[in-house]
Amino acid sequence: MTTHNDLKTTVLLDLARRIELLPDPQRPADRALGETPAAFGAFPDLDRAAVYLIDPGTGAPVLRAAFSRREGIVGEDPFGLGEGLLGRALAAKGPFCLPPLADAPVASPDCPDNPEAGTLLGASLPGARAPLGVLVAERLFGDAGSPAEELEFLALAALLIARRLEINQAARAERRALRREILSLREKVSESFHYVVSVGQSRALEQLGAAIETAALGDAPVVIRGGPGTGKGLVARVVHELSARARRPFTLLDAAGEDAAIELFGALSETGQSERGLLDHADGGVLCVHDADALADGAAQRLAAFAATGAYARSGDDRTRRADVRIMAATTTLDENRDGALVRALRAGRFERIRVPSLAERPEDLPALIDYALSNQARRLGRKPRLTQKALQALQDYDWPGNIRELEEAVAKACVTGGEERIDITDIPPHILQTPAAPAEHLPEDAAGLRAMERLQILDALERHGWIQSRAARELGLSLRQIGYRIKKYGLKKGEPPAA
Repeated sequence: MTTHNDLKTTVLLDLARRIELLPDPQRPADRALGETPAAFGAFPDLDRAAVYLIDPGTGAPVLRAAFSRREGIVGEDPFGLGEGLLGRALAAKGPFCLPPLADAPVASPDCPDNPEAGTLLGASLPGARAPLGVLVAERLFGDAGSPAEELEFLALAALLIARRLEINQAARAERRALRREILSLREKVSESFHYVVSVGQSRALEQLGAAIETAALGDAPVVIRGGPGTGKGLVARVVHELSARARRPFTLLDAAGEDAAIELFGALSETGQSERGLLDHADGGVLCVHDADALADGAAQRLAAFAATGAYARSGDDRTRRADVRIMAATTTLDENRDGALVRALRAGRFERIRVPSLAERPEDLPALIDYALSNQARRLGRKPRLTQKALQALQDYDWPGNIRELEEAVAKACVTGGEERIDITDIPPHILQTPAAPAEHLPEDAAGLRAMERLQILDALERHGWIQSRAARELGLSLRQIGYRIKKYGLKKGEPPAA
C-alpha cells in the first residue's frame, strides 16, 4: 500500500528532475517551470495545481504554469484566483490555506489544524528579498491527510522551484558578464592593429583620418560603415580616445547576442532585483554596437530614443533613468537602403558618419601594411623573415575581401609555414594564389599541384560538414564569398568522388 511519505518522495524526485537545478542555457527557466505542476499528478486525490510568479513590470502575480488532471499541462488558470487574493496569499510569506470563497480573506494561522478552513493549499516561492511567486494546489491527500503535513510538503516543493528560478537568473547574468569580458578582450587585441588608421599614404586613408577627427570633435551618434574585417570597432575606439570622453568607459554591445535588449537597458529580474545594463556601465563614455543591423527593431528604437533624449527604462520597469552615453553603431551594410532599424533611426537625427575603406580601395598602402603585419609577427615569434619578391607581389595582387583581418591572418600563417629567414610564394595560403587578380607569372611552377591540393582540401571540408558552406569556410579560414567562388571555380558538387 502506498503511503503519504512514498507519494511525497515520488513527487519530489519527479519535481527535481523536471526543474533541473543545474542551469542549462538551452532549457530556459520558463520551459522548466512549465513542467513542474504536472509532477503533482502523482497524488491521486489532486486535480489541479498552478504556479504564479510576480510580474517584474506590474508587481502582480501572473499565472506561469498550470496542471489539470483531465487535460495535463494547460495554459489557462484552473483556479480563477483573483489578483487580490493571490496578493494577500503572497503577503503570508509561507504556507497558507485558501478558503472556499475566492473573495474571502486568507485563513488565519491556525488553518493547518483546521481541515474546514480551506479547500486550497499554497506556499510562497521564497526569494532573497521578497517572494518570487506562489505555488497553489488542491488538498494532496483528500480527507485522509493532515493540512499541516500537506503545507509542509508544499513549502519544500516551493523552495525547489524558487531555487531553480534564482539559479537560472544567476547563470544568465554570469553569461552576460562573460560575453562582455570576451568582447572587451577582443577589442584589446584589436588595439595592436592600430596601423589600420595610421599606416599608408593613400587618399582613402587621408579621408578616413579626416572623418575620425571630425567625429572626435563632436558628441553626436556615429554610424561607422565598412566591409568585414576593415576595423570598424577599432575606428570607434580611436574616435573615443581622441574625444573629450577619452577617460570615460568604452563599452561594447554584441547586437546579435542573446538577450541584447536586457543586456543593453538592464531589467527588473524575476526575483524582483534590478539588474544594471550596459547604459549604466557606459555612463559618461561611449557604447559601441557591433553588428548594429542585428539589433531587434524594438531594442533599436529604444536605443535611438535614448540617443536623442538621454532617458531610458529598464526592461520590466517603468521608472525613467538617465545616462550620458554617446552611441556608435558599426555596420557592414554599405547600401543605406538596406540599413537596419538602429542605423535608420540614428540617421533621422543629427549624426556623424564614417566610412572605413576596404583594402581594395587603398592598394598603394599594401606594402606598408604587409611590412607592419610582419613586424607584429616578428615581435611574437622573435624573428622577422623576409618576403621574396614573388611572395610580396602575390600578396599585393590579391583583392583581400576579408580586409585587414584576412591580411593579418595570411601573414601569420605564412610566418608559420615559411622558413626562418624568408617567406616564398609556396608559403602563401593557396586561396590567395588562385584569385583571378593574381597574374599567372607570379605562380610557382607547381601551381597546378597547388590548385589540385586546394580543390581536394575544400571538397574534403565540405563533405565533413555536410556541405554547410559556413562551417567549411570557418575551418579553412575563408569567407563565405571566398568559398563560394572556389566551389564555382572548381565545379564542386555534393557527392562527387574526392579524387575528381
